[in-house]
Amino acid sequence: MKTKLTLSALTLVVIMGWNSAYAYDDEPKTQASSLSNELSPEKDSLAVVDTLKQKVSEITDKDYNITGPLFVNTAGSGYYIKIGANNADFGHFYTDRPRFYFSKGITVNGSIQSYSTNDLILETYNSSNSIVMNSKLNAQNSIYIPTSKWFVLGNSLSDFGFAITYRADYNKRSYCDIGSDLFFRNSAGSCPLVLQSDGSVVMGINTRYSEGLYPVNGHKLVVNGSIQCEKVRVITDVPSADYVFSSDYRLHSLEEVENFIQENHHLPNIPTAQEFSENGYDIGTMDEMLLKKIEEQTLYIIELNKRIKQLENAIAEITK
Repeated sequence: MKTKLTLSALTLVVIMGWNSAYAYDDEPKTQASSLSNELSPEKDSLAVVDTLKQKVSEITDKDYNITGPLFVNTAGSGYYIKIGANNADFGHFYTDRPRFYFSKGITVNGSIQSYSTNDLILETYNSSNSIVMNSKLNAQNSIYIPTSKWFVLGNSLSDFGFAITYRADYNKRSYCDIGSDLFFRNSAGSCPLVLQSDGSVVMGINTRYSEGLYPVNGHKLVVNGSIQCEKVRVITDVPSADYVFSSDYRLHSLEEVENFIQENHHLPNIPTAQEFSENGYDIGTMDEMLLKKIEEQTLYIIELNKRIKQLENAIAEITK
């Protein structure tokens, strides 16, 4: 004798499931009602199972249109999500909760826009967290950073390479912080401009940042190339050769200067051309050496002028 299966549990579950899932469509309800009529308690249990399989396949293979918005309620809480297009321009998602939560990433085929005149705000739940972009940012319009907020290239304000902020309360000043050294790299991969963390600037050396820093040897500006400007003012290390006019200064005679030049081929107390080429020179030191020679030449000219006057007087006496 074959075992009989009543519909009290099995068909009730199936019918209630369809009625709940398609609450806004009449066709599944009709099919579920028809199914309950076809499954008689007197039928063989295997026949019941076969009929269920066939009917489930017929219903689930179809797409059903829902008229009006779809409401998804949390049982017993009254919280809801409403899905539906309220006009011809948008598909709408509504909820009575403060925000939506997605447990996985969101992928869109198109743009994410703010509605109407509202701003598009990207923010983290905790202010200590960061908004991370793992791809490039292609801005088609201006990017605004509010006052006292930072634009940071790095992991945080304590672990960064470059950061900039704007302070309206400090006379609209902007501040740029660098975590170490700042290399300006060109398309060839070399760096024609480097701002080093010690305050020195290297220009025109074209090093690569992987090669490390260029040795500035205590200088604040190192330039490989010419500098064009309208004025250069030296405020320290200025020439101080006025001691030449002191009464105790020993001025070499012209004969001594002549002998030195013939032997060494350069002026006394002036480096040779080879030394200039190998070591360069400081502008302040060079100006002092040149000024010293000008003052010495002035003393020579004064002395020669005295001798000329003496000769003129002597000639005048002879020709009387």
